[in-house]
Amino acid sequence: MARTRSINSKRVCPKLTKSQRDERHKRHVALATDLVTARQSFTQHAVDLATKHGRTPKWTRTQLFLNSAMRDRRRVNAWNAFLKEKLDEINSGREKGNRIKLPAFVATHKVELLAEYRKLTNVQRQSLIAKVQAACESKPLCARANPKAINQAITGAFVKMDQEWTALCTKTGMEGFFIAVQGTVEDHAEPKIFFSEKAESFVRTVLDVEPRRLALRLESWVVSGISKYFFTCSFLLTHQPYISDLPATSNRQRPLNHVISDCRSLIQEGLNDILIECCGVTKNVKMNYTNYELHIVERHGVTLIGWPVSGRVRNPAKIGGRQEVEKLLTAVQAEKCKWVKLSAEELKARIAKNKALQAAGENIYQPRRVRSGKSKAAVDTDSSEDE
Repeated sequence: MARTRSINSKRVCPKLTKSQRDERHKRHVALATDLVTARQSFTQHAVDLATKHGRTPKWTRTQLFLNSAMRDRRRVNAWNAFLKEKLDEINSGREKGNRIKLPAFVATHKVELLAEYRKLTNVQRQSLIAKVQAACESKPLCARANPKAINQAITGAFVKMDQEWTALCTKTGMEGFFIAVQGTVEDHAEPKIFFSEKAESFVRTVLDVEPRRLALRLESWVVSGISKYFFTCSFLLTHQPYISDLPATSNRQRPLNHVISDCRSLIQEGLNDILIECCGVTKNVKMNYTNYELHIVERHGVTLIGWPVSGRVRNPAKIGGRQEVEKLLTAVQAEKCKWVKLSAEELKARIAKNKALQAAGENIYQPRRVRSGKSKAAVDTDSSEDE
């Protein structure tokens, strides 16, 4: 039979009708919704198990092998939520294809957007963030599970593992190897291996096998399913997971240094906003807790009112324990503690009061630190005498 050559032409699929597109869209939405529901049920089950057995949710998710499926989303930024709302207002009523793109919108109205964003209160910003979070949670997502996407994920993960292993062996002098193969014939993933210099020598000399051939043997063992015939009850009873012997840990509260950092950030952000809005100061002015009265109040004419902790305004790290810091954070977030602009008369009275307190012996104005490492005075080393 004579050979025939086929022309490699691009296959063109017929265009779908509107009803076919709608039907496929409904199926996709239904599938994505069911997947989200199943993932949420697994998440709740993991939380229930963690609460029952005194473990953390992260530890329980790892044990259930659901860590990648229940990965937390990135935090929503208030500025991005504000831009989304403004862009939706501009594009409302516009047809697809005639809508304004985000980069062009920001470039055209950057000054107006910044001025309007600075006027937003903390409550309004949190409301914008809540709207975006609600929209993200209501939108069903379906993971891309095609072979190409899976292969890219595997390749990226093992490239990073290879770099980490190389750095670990270089810094600490450790030696080792890892082999990862596909679990079934439907995975279509090539074996991934890493061997340090001495580990490769061990495999070649002691095991008398090439590293690649060892990976192929492991792959054939796993894919063929022979391993299930060698697992016995005695093996499972004598090899308990080491994690069952670990002490139970309760859910930890947020670290104190993170709460202090939030207080500083909110106070600094409020200072920048009021200086731009009321004083026209465009450069960033760093909050000075040590000389607050001199460098902030008297120099810029603004003050922080509603300080919830006893004493003067000072660094959140020095106001006391967790209870005081959380009290300050709550007051700043609720805008009970906020920045205000002083009038000329109020500023004049404030300066007079500070000087009176300083004269009475209180440390309102902190002196500058004296330089500790003074240079030694020059000494004439010429000790020659005329004889």
